[in-house]
Amino acid sequence: MSDNIWDRPWITTYLDNSRESRRPNPGAFAYRYVDYHGTDFYTDETGEPQAGNRYVEIKLETFTVISYTPKGFWIKAPTGKKFINHSWGKKHAHLNLAEARHAFKIRKGRQQSILKEQLDRISQVMEAIEDDKWSGRCPKPAFKLVRKLA
Repeated sequence: MSDNIWDRPWITTYLDNSRESRRPNPGAFAYRYVDYHGTDFYTDETGEPQAGNRYVEIKLETFTVISYTPKGFWIKAPTGKKFINHSWGKKHAHLNLAEARHAFKIRKGRQQSILKEQLDRISQVMEAIEDDKWSGRCPKPAFKLVRKLA
């Protein structure tokens, strides 16, 4: 049998049946979509800077694939090398644009649901304050400290 791991039939069968079926050569790219938020600033007639329109920019980050292993691949990230495992549900980068776009959509949907839940809690607190159902005091703790920490 050859010393090359990719010549083994069970490896190539596994790779062909997996979601990440293509094995990139070192130097290939992995992709991740990110969003950036900003505000346009302008100078008014008095020379003072003023905030203008807010904007959102969706950018595609590309990472160079350094090496590939049977379990995943290494990319060159701004913070150093980063390993991406094929079996991870959440990956930092993907080997094709379609999967990167799908992961971005899932991340933003999760962020939206978290923020909606936080907004609902804040709305409930504001209603309690306005309806004078709020005593203005902190509630007693639900537990007692059993022993003192040294």
